[in-house]
Parts: sequence; C-alpha cells; structure tokens
Amino acid sequence: MDEEYYIALAKVRMERAGELLAEAENLLDRGAYKSANNRALSYLKIIR
Repeated sequence: MDEEYYIALAKVRMERAGELLAEAENLLDRGAYKSANNRALSYLKIIR
C-alpha cells in the first residue's frame, strides 16, 4: 500500500477521534460518566 493510502486512513481516524471526543464531552456534561469514559477510551485507542 502506498503513502497516500496511509495518509487518507490517518485523516479518517483523526476525524473519528474528534467525533468521539465531542461525544465524550457531551456525555460528561450530562452526567453519563461511564459512557463518557468509554468514549474517551475509544478516542485514546484511535490516536495511539
């Protein structure tokens, strides 16, 4: 696979990570701590 493929894949993963972070913040504001934690962990797995 070429470099363009990996760059595109990284962009998609970073977009998804941003979505997960926004969802985690929203859940945290609503007091849904367990769900917020799950979203935050998913975010961390993506950006590793």
